[in-house]
Amino acid sequence: MNFYTYIYLNPLKSGKYSYGNYVTFLYEPFYIGKGKETQNLKHLNEKISKKTNKHKYNTIQKIKKENLYPIVIKLIDRIEEKCAFCFEKFLISLIGRKDLNQGPLSNLTDGGEGSSGHIVTDLQRDKQSKKMTGKNKGEDSIHWKGKRTGRDGTLIYLPHHPFSVEGYILEHRLLMEQHLGHLILPCQFVLHKNKIKDDNRIENLELIPRNKLAEKFSKGSIRSKETREKISKRTKGRIPWNKKIKLENIDKI
Repeated sequence: MNFYTYIYLNPLKSGKYSYGNYVTFLYEPFYIGKGKETQNLKHLNEKISKKTNKHKYNTIQKIKKENLYPIVIKLIDRIEEKCAFCFEKFLISLIGRKDLNQGPLSNLTDGGEGSSGHIVTDLQRDKQSKKMTGKNKGEDSIHWKGKRTGRDGTLIYLPHHPFSVEGYILEHRLLMEQHLGHLILPCQFVLHKNKIKDDNRIENLELIPRNKLAEKFSKGSIRSKETREKISKRTKGRIPWNKKIKLENIDKI
């Protein structure tokens, strides 16, 4: 039940795109896919190769050149793989493939394919291990998926995101943006309700502004007598910020 079906929308082509009595989008759709975890984001940093879907790749590159990135939406989430496949096939059929002159989608098949259930044999694993021996690993590998773990959670390599830091953005912030359908400002925070930083279920994420952050973490906290005394000594003689000082009394302070 960890699969989903997602769609890529082109922010450069706004309008009203309706398909039957089923769905309406405010931007033109150009790709439908099925996946799990962060598989819906893999196309954003895809490198050109013989197997690359040229239409999808070129569309994403055009969007990036405008300092934007595709709008990625999970249309249906937390379903079985076979249901995700069925919904993928239905949407591709409904919206239509561009290569068949049926619609705007860059999909090159009718959907329903995948290798998530493929079991790798020991012989295949040994062959792959020998093939990769001595080759670059991690960020230097050609198979690197643009993902690493940071102090505040999982980081996704997305250099074209307007709020990325050194090319990275926190995965839970990106997931919240996809859920809301708009960018999250740097003055807004996405927190994990259960304080488990790798639990990025949308129901476990909470968006709060900066001015509510201190209130949230101080609410219900109990300070010891020693702590209260330290704070009292440190602030003794200070003028409270909310006490207005009259200009004629400045010399007396």
